Amino acid sequence: MGVKTAFIPSFHRQSDIDQFYSFIGGIEKHYDSKGMPPHVADPGRSVLAVMTQTQYDELSDRDIQDLLRCKNIVITERRVRQLAFDEKGLEVLNTTMEAVTTIQDQSIDESENYNLRCVQGTLQQVLECTKIHPPSKAKILNALSFPMGESDLQPDKCFTEIHAWAATKELPYCKTIHSLPGDDLRWGLAATAGALHWTHIDAEGFGTFIDVLVGCKLWLLARPKATTEKGDFDFKEFADINLFLDDYKFEDPNSEKWDLEAVVLSPGSRLIMRPNTPHIVFTLEHAICTGGHFYATSTLQDTLYALEHNFFLGHLITNTDHIPSRLLLRRLAHFFHKWLTGSHAYVSRYNSHVPDLAHFKGVLDLFALSTMIELMNVLHPGTYRGNGLSCLERDECAVARGKCRDMLQWFFTRYDLFEAGDNSLVDGPTIYWEYLARHVKALLLYAEGAQNQQNIDRDQKDIEDGENTTTLNLQQVPGFQGQVDRCFEGVKPFQKAFDSLKQADTIGSLAWPRNRYYVVCPMNKPTAAYRTCGKLLPLTRCVPSLTSFPGR
Repeated sequence: MGVKTAFIPSFHRQSDIDQFYSFIGGIEKHYDSKGMPPHVADPGRSVLAVMTQTQYDELSDRDIQDLLRCKNIVITERRVRQLAFDEKGLEVLNTTMEAVTTIQDQSIDESENYNLRCVQGTLQQVLECTKIHPPSKAKILNALSFPMGESDLQPDKCFTEIHAWAATKELPYCKTIHSLPGDDLRWGLAATAGALHWTHIDAEGFGTFIDVLVGCKLWLLARPKATTEKGDFDFKEFADINLFLDDYKFEDPNSEKWDLEAVVLSPGSRLIMRPNTPHIVFTLEHAICTGGHFYATSTLQDTLYALEHNFFLGHLITNTDHIPSRLLLRRLAHFFHKWLTGSHAYVSRYNSHVPDLAHFKGVLDLFALSTMIELMNVLHPGTYRGNGLSCLERDECAVARGKCRDMLQWFFTRYDLFEAGDNSLVDGPTIYWEYLARHVKALLLYAEGAQNQQNIDRDQKDIEDGENTTTLNLQQVPGFQGQVDRCFEGVKPFQKAFDSLKQADTIGSLAWPRNRYYVVCPMNKPTAAYRTCGKLLPLTRCVPSLTSFPGR
């Protein structure tokens, strides 16, 4: 890190060269007087936390989870094999040179539809392009689809979904019904020099890690312009429902929306990127990479925002989709429920991956997962197609929804929330239902905004018939409203909270306001009995009122 890397841009079009320098300008304006980037000159004001592999290993899971709330992480000095961009090096992608895959041929004029660049080809053809001389006559190719489900799926400090999967194997609806969707979690990439990928976020609210094994990539990351009272970057800015509407441009730095930082990734380095992070990637040398996606407890709020951005505008702002991710989110619900409501006070590797309910930020993590589960059918594109969701998947969604409501009731019988200013007690369940209602109101406004955006050019057939698209066909917005209505039909606390917002100012953000953070205090003893899957646990003699969290 901090070593200057020389690069002479060579693309198929002058417009790409011009845009490249536009992005470079957006990066360099944040350099110091000596031409050094923030992560080198002033790490405190950088969106990147740089550390060696040894330093990473010395930190606890909780340390890394907390760091990921406010920083992307770059790990250096990782052990890596010496490979080259040749047939031997490409073997790490666990496929054959003749296997047909989707490749972005960037010599094709996209004509405002980047799907036209997606062609079918082989790794052998990619390799042959690197042998053409002069290189300026070769096609620039970017192959992004090498599933590697058989790769390393061991737990890591960031990978809450792997811990959740291991911890819930014996539970109903978690046993042998599904296999861990490894092909969605681990994958490889191969690209020739000059390959570029304009501004996008990764699909399904995933965080991403990337290891460059051969060559190098210039990775540009958006960072919020605003900071919190503690001086951390305020990633709630990326929850704005107009972030990818209004003046957003796919091939521009969008400097009015965010600032840019960049890091050169080379063999021996790993980037761990937060979910919902707009980013741009330039391939500086022929590159082979492996990587993967993950869910982290500490970034579940960002996962929620990204999931919803993808749902409405995924055709514009992401490059792939992973519908099996919904399975992982449901497993998180089972995991949190088991660990929070059960007797797991002993020290365990799982403890750091459960929301820290001693602080309101941890409560919001729980709220965020509960909201994703409550809205899972609503935010599933299969809901808007005939036979889109199987009966089993609908049952799994219902069970996960029950787990989340159970957790919330458990929480509100054990913790009080107080105003930070005057220490006055607030009604906890009311806060949750307001959180959910504000969220739904913002989503309905988002749907209208996305529908009204006149410059969206969409492939309607792909949206209507494609099996794995995560994007809502905007012609189905009335159906979206109907799904929301059916989802909360008869849920009186939600209806009350939603009705109270009808006269409120327009809610333009998916995030909970920072000026309404509360102090969390555990009760001396539970205030009421608590039910688990419909059964009452007699923690006191009181019979609980289930009206706050009715089952469905």
